[in-house]
Amino acid sequence: CVKWLNQRNDRFVTCGNCHLRVWQICFRTQKLHPVDVCMGSMRRIMQCLCISADDSFAFTGNKTGEVIKFNIERDDIKNFNEQEVHRPSLNCYNKERFSKGVRAVACVVNPTTGNTNVIAGSGDGTVHILNPKLQPIPTHAAKLHGAVTSIALHPDGKSFMAGTGLSQRYSVDVSTFTPELRETCHFGEIHDVKFPQKSSEIFVTASEQDIRVWSAVYNTELLRINVPNLTCYAIDITPSGGSIVSAWSDGKIRSFFPESGKLQFMIPDAHNDAVSSLAINNRDGGNESLWHL
Repeated sequence: CVKWLNQRNDRFVTCGNCHLRVWQICFRTQKLHPVDVCMGSMRRIMQCLCISADDSFAFTGNKTGEVIKFNIERDDIKNFNEQEVHRPSLNCYNKERFSKGVRAVACVVNPTTGNTNVIAGSGDGTVHILNPKLQPIPTHAAKLHGAVTSIALHPDGKSFMAGTGLSQRYSVDVSTFTPELRETCHFGEIHDVKFPQKSSEIFVTASEQDIRVWSAVYNTELLRINVPNLTCYAIDITPSGGSIVSAWSDGKIRSFFPESGKLQFMIPDAHNDAVSSLAINNRDGGNESLWHL
């Protein structure tokens, strides 16, 4: 991770596997001068980084589930024989670890106290606010769908956007910490798309672990049908619009009600391997037949 300081254009901070460095650019010689942060015996794989507004501290999240606070004040570039006065060092870290690591962090200023708090997103989908001592605030926690991969604070500091590994984007109000789903899409490949007959206002998509019904008018998700740990390769809609028939990677064909998403019927062992395609044929008598191609 790389972050520029907020109030200087010649310094930036990097972090990675078991290291955190504060860099300074020498414009006269066009060289970079790094200073390693003194971490003692601590060794962590750091995944994300943020810097406080006054450039005093840097906060990193790691795979161990900790948020670490560093003092990043350092000396300007000196000659090799000059003694260091300020060296970046470890300040503190949280004692209660987050499940599946900390993948995103962001600094937010408390308008009442003026202190810098930290928003941390973990791999299990939890978002927390930590106080300056990196203690979680119990009233400011939320659970999102999927691992939190990014956090972006609004310029007014009253809300932030959070993205997850399952392609969900949430808006979270800092004061109430209530998440609101703003946008969503499939997190895997889309294998099939179908419009109902004589309608262009909605359509259905097939992907990994779910089928989704979308509004083409409002560009929003209307219904999600989840089938965990399976992949839907093909879908079709009956001429009457009363069924969404789907082909799955476990060799089964499943039909769902389009209004509720509940299972209508299932054909087991439709194929020895995955069912990769299907089509619905409406006969003259009104009967519907399912064909495996």
